Amino acid sequence: KRNHNLPILLSVITIIFTTMACSAQPPSTGETPEDPTGQGAAAETSAPQVEITCFAGITPGQTTRDEVITLLGEPAASEKSDSDEILLYSSPLAGQFNTVIIENQVVVFASVILDESNLALSSLKAQYGEPDRIDYSTYASGSRTYSYPEKGQAFIGDENFDVVYVKQCFTPTTLENYMSRWGRDLP
Repeated sequence: KRNHNLPILLSVITIIFTTMACSAQPPSTGETPEDPTGQGAAAETSAPQVEITCFAGITPGQTTRDEVITLLGEPAASEKSDSDEILLYSSPLAGQFNTVIIENQVVVFASVILDESNLALSSLKAQYGEPDRIDYSTYASGSRTYSYPEKGQAFIGDENFDVVYVKQCFTPTTLENYMSRWGRDLP
């Protein structure tokens, strides 16, 4: 039986940990304001990327659970259901966790917490263009989710502060499929 409460659980976990957050050093994801994907020259092409390396070498749709453990070590916490497993890894921001969701032993979704100095929203929009969809986010007051489903990415940020807080990666898909799965609980 599929756990339909998974996105709600992820939202609740994110909200709880966000309220406990404090400043820390930026994560070593290979990302820069000029290259929010961490892919270097591969991100410069205008065609949608088939392979989305999210962070620490994790690519949704390709990286296996065993490879995640090799890359990141044992998770700080995990939760298993009949159809998937959620792995939580500490981020540089106290009380917040990077999340990896595994289905059939393969990563299907990854979310990484970014330090405020890691990526400017204006740089993201300059590289990717306008998002396919913008929704309110429960992450922080005033934050929005900027979705690029055909690029396999969504970002949570705040235009007023020109900052991106969270980078989410998944297998590239249509906007309709994204909204029915990963975006279905967006306010």
